[in-house]
Amino acid sequence: MKMLLSLFMIMSALCAQSQSDFFHIFRKYKNDEGVYYIDLSNQFKKIKDNDSKLETTIDAADIYLFHDSQDVATKDKDKLQQLISSRNLDLLVDVKANKTHSKLYVVDKGKYLEEMVGIVHTDNVNVYFFAKGHIVFNELSKLGLDFQSGGELDVLKRIKK
Repeated sequence: MKMLLSLFMIMSALCAQSQSDFFHIFRKYKNDEGVYYIDLSNQFKKIKDNDSKLETTIDAADIYLFHDSQDVATKDKDKLQQLISSRNLDLLVDVKANKTHSKLYVVDKGKYLEEMVGIVHTDNVNVYFFAKGHIVFNELSKLGLDFQSGGELDVLKRIKK
């Protein structure tokens, strides 16, 4: 019983650490000039409350928007790629169109996505998006995160409302 309790505590600590790994890479940029950080968790809750047919539940979602061609340091991009690899996130979408390059990495659990990392680069904006939960891929456009057709930043338009 003691061993089972110890194993549970170790697993809990690992899960808590993994949820904050992305935050640890990006937190130093949170208050930089030209960088906008938004916790989108409440925004997605509002969207779900307004559409009872949505199956998606997002537990945590953050977005970091770097304006005027600012971006994270190269070493942090490397850390992000290492984290994506170590967490076994698969590249689901890689779209280049109209001076925009969008990538969506996911942990796919079959009927839903458990974790998402979105990276969008344009001529004047670089965006990093992180979400965890029970995310149905076909509902991304309803959430303002349509990485396939160029609507990956539509969620930002909803925030202004």
